[in-house]
Amino acid sequence: MFWIIVAFMIGTFFGVIIMAILSAGKYDDMVNNRIE
Repeated sequence: MFWIIVAFMIGTFFGVIIMAILSAGKYDDMVNNRIE
C-alpha cells in the first residue's frame, strides 16, 4: 500500500511539472505573437 501511495505522489508530481512546462511554452508563444 505504501508503494502505491509513493508511486501516485511521484506520478502527480511529474504530471504537474509537465503541465507547467507545457503552459509556460504556450505562454511564451502567446507573448511572442503579441510582440510581433
